[in-house]
Amino acid sequence: MMNLSVNSVQPTLSAMERWNRDARERRKRSIAEGDFWAKKARAFSKRVDDRWEEGEDELHRLIRFLMSGTPKACVLDLGAGTGQWSLFFASLGAAVTALEPSPGMRVLLNENLAKSPALAERIEVVDGRFPETRFTEKYDIVYCAHAMYEWDDFSAAVDALCEASRG
Repeated sequence: MMNLSVNSVQPTLSAMERWNRDARERRKRSIAEGDFWAKKARAFSKRVDDRWEEGEDELHRLIRFLMSGTPKACVLDLGAGTGQWSLFFASLGAAVTALEPSPGMRVLLNENLAKSPALAERIEVVDGRFPETRFTEKYDIVYCAHAMYEWDDFSAAVDALCEASRG
């Protein structure tokens, strides 16, 4: 027979509570470390470029299909990183707002935009972090590939995504 005291029982956290707790811990570590991507952005960009050179995957094809009905779409690219997705959206005719908090990533984003000046005209780079950075404009597409890992209140961030979207 187990003898459990009240103090030894840990409350059970929901999946959302665990996400929020873990995200707060990740954000604290990233703030303490400085720009996480400063030394890693170039290698990350190379890996993405190599993967994209293999050809379009299902996600590219899906986005291409979905945007075929809205060629003049307005896209918010959250955590735009080195800009590959922003450039892809722009190549489909979209006007893109590329939100990126990392100075290291923004350096490469701007380098990549300089390689495609015609597409770069369709992309506005914004220094900021979501969901803290809010926009008055409503977007046809709000895209987020990997930026959600530090959202320390996931439900509130999803609400902010919905607010940024035309719905």
